[in-house]
Amino acid sequence: MTAVPHAHLFRNRHRLTGQELAWASRRLTMLDGHHVAKVHGRHGVIGGFELSAQSGTAGALVLLPGQAYTPYGDLVNVSCTKRFLPPEDPGRYELWLGFDGRVFLEGHRTCRPGNATYLGSAEAVVWVPYGSDRIRWLTSSPSTVGRLMATERQRAHVASGTEQLRLSDLDSIDLVAQTITRRVVTTNGQFERPPLYFASVAVADTLGDSVVNAPLEWFVDICDPSSDAFTARVQIHPGSRVDDLADLRDNPNDVVVELTWLGVDPARPGVHPADPSSCTTMPPPPDPVIIS
Repeated sequence: MTAVPHAHLFRNRHRLTGQELAWASRRLTMLDGHHVAKVHGRHGVIGGFELSAQSGTAGALVLLPGQAYTPYGDLVNVSCTKRFLPPEDPGRYELWLGFDGRVFLEGHRTCRPGNATYLGSAEAVVWVPYGSDRIRWLTSSPSTVGRLMATERQRAHVASGTEQLRLSDLDSIDLVAQTITRRVVTTNGQFERPPLYFASVAVADTLGDSVVNAPLEWFVDICDPSSDAFTARVQIHPGSRVDDLADLRDNPNDVVVELTWLGVDPARPGVHPADPSSCTTMPPPPDPVIIS
């Protein structure tokens, strides 16, 4: 019995390798573009690249140094001034920046190169009907209209705080809902709008001999957030402990708890990250099943 040859599957290793490299290149390009879109907002000019035209028969189109991100995520820095003499034919010309830092001039076209960054345009005109140097740059024509600008990265606004509370400092103790509430002031955070709030509550470590010495668990809910305050609704488990806390509220040997909060504003214009919900009534949790 003759074995079936499988060598034909790999007859062209060069083609296979080329396909793999092409796939990897497209994948990396997509990731770079995704990075630029998410981290830097968009590709385009970061700064510089002012465009002007010199007058005269040999006047050049002048492009000053600048920095930009290409659509593929490459950071390109051009540190010298570029000059372009008038072309041989009149018309509208566009300046493009390649990923390798090369600035090139092309005639206007509707299909723009996808791997280059648009820097601006200028118009070459026939200045006089006679003479060898009849094509000049029109000094009033340089324009950067349509040029994308890379938006500046905005960092998140983060602030936090901690306060020690006695039971008498609480706004309410709800025996039915098995919750306690406290309005927390966050003015020191200096938020311009309601951020995302996170909070945790714990019995102070310094009160190991506290009158509350049985297992006690907390679940914190954030509601009614604003730029300078939020309401922390703390659900107590097991529910029977809420009665104990209510009895201890006016006790001189009161329980001290620490409430720690964190506010995060991702600083994205047009996005309201906070949950505007109020402290609506929630059903009490069921008692745990005891398995004997």
